[in-house]
Amino acid sequence: MLVSIVTPSYNQAAFLEETIQSVFNQTYQDLEYIIIDGGSTDGSQEIIHKYETKLAYSQSKKDGGYADAINQGWMRATGDILAYLNSDDLLEKDALQKAVHAFSDSPDTDVVYGDTTLIDARGNTLSVFRSEPFDLRSIFQTWNDPVRQPSAFIRKSVWDRFGGLDESFQFCADFEYWIRIAGGGARFLYVPDLLSRARTHSAAKSVGQQDVQAKELIRIFEKFRNTPVFTNSGASEKESWKALYRVVSEHYINAGHNWDALRAYNKYSTQAFSGFERAYRTLRFIGRLMFRS
Repeated sequence: MLVSIVTPSYNQAAFLEETIQSVFNQTYQDLEYIIIDGGSTDGSQEIIHKYETKLAYSQSKKDGGYADAINQGWMRATGDILAYLNSDDLLEKDALQKAVHAFSDSPDTDVVYGDTTLIDARGNTLSVFRSEPFDLRSIFQTWNDPVRQPSAFIRKSVWDRFGGLDESFQFCADFEYWIRIAGGGARFLYVPDLLSRARTHSAAKSVGQQDVQAKELIRIFEKFRNTPVFTNSGASEKESWKALYRVVSEHYINAGHNWDALRAYNKYSTQAFSGFERAYRTLRFIGRLMFRS
């Protein structure tokens, strides 16, 4: 099986070469690698040029954001299996081998995903994210994404059937995609192995602008809650809203948007508690906001 990997890149020269090397150092070598750079000005283009002869395709020009860059890459991909790896993340050496093996053993599987190690800017291990089998009901009632994107691989037939990422999402395009294709019948397989290392640092998309992530999570639920994707999942709408507002309030806290955090927490606590307990928990939450300020 040919594996096509796309890296969307923009001004991540500090990490880009290590990312590229993690792809070319795979034990499984039947792969094509595509880099879609958004017109970096930090030396990334020089790094990409260094590996140009080994790349299936590369470009460096303004694009519509990371989801657009991934879609552009996947559109050019010719592999049986697709994946994308952000320009600050890394693949474990045997990631492709394990993914291909899983697809070969489970021909009805559409998406294979595994575990991820969280690392800092210097590559030091911070924690390990152990995932779990994919379940839409659980996702809607916890708003926990079990699929860590750097450890996820999809069949090309998924792209052919469902299209690509929704480019209106800046941060949650992959999460929306998993929900959308699962609702359309795509089958997921969790492989309990470490397949990637995801880097967290001050310039990472997932670290900054968590207020935007909060709004996008609400948009995702509003998009699906009146469709068979949600109703067939067996999730409770009340429990889903409750969990969503709890998660959203945390994103707003991390973004420093205390008023938005309080409003979201109030919506959560209204559904989760009553009477004295609600008042007590709300006061504790306000104290937490004041302490952070």
